Amino acid sequence: MKTLKHNFHLVITLCLAFFLIFYLFFFAETYLPFLASVAIIAVAILVVSTRNSDEI
Repeated sequence: MKTLKHNFHLVITLCLAFFLIFYLFFFAETYLPFLASVAIIAVAILVVSTRNSDEI
């Protein structure tokens, strides 16, 4: 069950990351939103990884 929850969080994080990259790549003309999206993705990955390490 914990592995299922781990995979679920991972899929959600990847989907959000790809959506942010896709949206900002096609609709933003400056690099500032792209850098902001990279920072958001990095924070999301850190949160998910720490949450999974706590569960395991």
